[in-house]
Amino acid sequence: MAALTSCTPAGPPEMASGAAVPSPETSAIGTILPSTATGIATARLRGQVIWEGPWPHVEHFTAAVPLPEGGIGIRKVVNGNAPRLRRPRRGIGEVLVWLEKVPAEGTGEVPQEVPRGGRGPAWPHPPVRVVGTPEGLAVHQGERQGRMGIIRRGEALSIEAAEGNWLALRGRGDAFFRWVVPPGCGPVRRRIDRTGLVELANDLAADMGRAYLLVRDDPYAAVTAADGSFAIDAVPPGEYDLVAWHPHWKVAGQERDPENMGRIRYRFAPPLRQRQRVRLTAGEELEVRISLSDKDFGELSANTTAANSSDSCSD
Repeated sequence: MAALTSCTPAGPPEMASGAAVPSPETSAIGTILPSTATGIATARLRGQVIWEGPWPHVEHFTAAVPLPEGGIGIRKVVNGNAPRLRRPRRGIGEVLVWLEKVPAEGTGEVPQEVPRGGRGPAWPHPPVRVVGTPEGLAVHQGERQGRMGIIRRGEALSIEAAEGNWLALRGRGDAFFRWVVPPGCGPVRRRIDRTGLVELANDLAADMGRAYLLVRDDPYAAVTAADGSFAIDAVPPGEYDLVAWHPHWKVAGQERDPENMGRIRYRFAPPLRQRQRVRLTAGEELEVRISLSDKDFGELSANTTAANSSDSCSD
């Protein structure tokens, strides 16, 4: 597990390996300007993620928070994993969407998206900066601030703590690390060397919400805008799975200190990962709509409850 416990000296950024509400005016992150670097005619995918059915019921939860006068207090905290729903058109902001190439028929391998020797597609996503505040974590990417970010594998991630605060940034999921930034020591630059999804939390304020990074080799991904819209450009023709990903807001359990049994942090139910097949042809603009509902998340909660029911030490 990677750790940083003091101000970082000059040198190469450490690699992580191993295991805020967006503004309504903010546009979708992920639009890719067409490029002729590969010499391949490309396609454009755009769409919207919407909520279907009754609005979800999202409960706040009790959190231990630092008090201005010192010490720790208990108060109700807004659930940071709640869907960012926008009335009246039911768009969902801050949903991660990306494309996964479908293997060619009769093979078990994913075809090369860029011919060997090619330079590959341009990377359009701005650098990512994660800031720890007394209210939680904020992911800054370009003009956008929220809980989601898209970063290229091996690209530097900037992390810092708000003035006068400590940050112990914990990564779980497809990367495993803990980077501590004392007051006055940031920003610090670190790298993640595995693709996938990484859940971020501040171990010094673990009840104050999560943030999420999608780590990619290719740029065919986006974060939905406040109205649920997204666009992915300059996509090589072919058949893809379009994946929509959203964290769950239901608490599935708690992690406790084995010495005093005090709660350390909440555990959420598994995230929703929805797929649909799309075929893109050169010069085409394809428009899609993705629907999420309380039923989709309810099935995940039910599966988690059933799995936990066999545990004799319930929370």
